[in-house]
Amino acid sequence: MADTKTIPKNPNLKPGEDFAFLREEGIQLIRKLAGLIWTDYNAHDPGITLLEAFSYGLTELGLRASLDMKDIIARVSHNSQSALFAPEVILPSQPVTLKDFQKLLINVEGVRNAWLLPLTLGQAQNVNGLYKLLLELDVINLTIGPSEVPVDLSSSLIAREVTVALGPENRSYRLEVSFPYWDDQDVVALSEIVTIDSIEGAGGGGITLTALGSQDPNDYAAEIRVNNNRG
Repeated sequence: MADTKTIPKNPNLKPGEDFAFLREEGIQLIRKLAGLIWTDYNAHDPGITLLEAFSYGLTELGLRASLDMKDIIARVSHNSQSALFAPEVILPSQPVTLKDFQKLLINVEGVRNAWLLPLTLGQAQNVNGLYKLLLELDVINLTIGPSEVPVDLSSSLIAREVTVALGPENRSYRLEVSFPYWDDQDVVALSEIVTIDSIEGAGGGGITLTALGSQDPNDYAAEIRVNNNRG
C-alpha cells in the first residue's frame, strides 16, 4: 500500500521559513529600537504591513536556500537546452568604468585598441560626461585581383608591388592609392560593399603619370577616378 501524502497542519519550519516567527522577531526589534515613539503594533499600522511583507520575502528566500541544487537550477520548460543561466543574464555585463568601455570597443572586429579621454567642461561647452574617442584600427587582408594585400585600416594608403615587363627587362613598381581620411568633411564615406567598374584619369580619359621630381626617377603620381556600381 502506497503511503498517503498529506500536508501537515503544524509543519516543523526553520526560523528563516517561519512567517510568524520572523514577524514577532521584527516587532521585538521595533520595540527595542523605537519603543518610545512607536507604540502601535497592530495589523493596520503601515509599518507593520511593511514588516509583514519583508518577513514573507525572507520566508521565500529561506525556502529556496533549503532546496536541492537540481531544483534550484531546473527550468519550467522541458525543451530547455541548458539548466544554467547564461553569464550575460545573471552577471553584471554592462560597461561601467572607462576600462570596461575600452574592452567593449576592442571586441569590435577591426579595432586593435581604443582610448576614452574625458573632456573638460571647457572642451565640452559646459556639458558634463562627454569623452573623446581614439581608435587604433587593425590590419586586414584586402583581396586585390588574384592576391590578398595587407591593409592597415588606420592608414589612408593602400600599397602594392607590381612588376611590369618593359622590353627585355622587368621593372618593379610600388603603386600607392591614397584614400581620404574618415574625418574629411568633403568626402561621402562608403558604408556598403561596392564593385569597381572601371578606373580612369581624373579628366575622364587615360591615366597620366606625372614625375614627382624626387631623387628616385621612378616616383610618379596620378589623379584617378574610380567608377563603381553606386553611380
